[in-house]
Amino acid sequence: MGRSDAGFARIAWAALLFAGAAAADQVYRWVDKNGQVHYSDQPAPNAQAVEINSVPSTAAPAVSEIAAQRAAECQQKRELLTRYQNAAAITETDALGSTHTYTAEEKQKLIERTQSWLELNCGGSEAPPAE
Repeated sequence: MGRSDAGFARIAWAALLFAGAAAADQVYRWVDKNGQVHYSDQPAPNAQAVEINSVPSTAAPAVSEIAAQRAAECQQKRELLTRYQNAAAITETDALGSTHTYTAEEKQKLIERTQSWLELNCGGSEAPPAE
C-alpha cells in the first residue's frame, strides 16, 4: 500500500469509527509517542474527549419528496410527448426572437428523444392510467 493509500485508509477508518461512535457516549483522541493520532471509544492515557457533531436528519429530502418530484417530472414529459405527437408543426423561438420550425424528420427525432428519456427515467412513455 502506498503512502497516499495508507493515508486514505486512516481517514476511512476514522470516518467509520466516528460513524460507529456517534451512537456511543464518547470518542477519545490521543497521540502516541510516534506522533500517530488515534481515535477510540475507550479512553487511553493522555486522551482528550472529542465532540461529535451529527448531521441533522432534515439535511436530505425525504424519499417520498424525491419520488413525488420524479413523478411530476415524468408526467410533464409525457404531456410534452403527447403535444409533440399531436402537433401539425413544432416551432421554437429562442431568446433572441429567432424562430425555427422543425422539419418532419426533426420532429420525429424530438419525439424519439423524449420517448427515450421517458423509458430511461420513468419506466415508459405511456401515460399512467387515470385513477
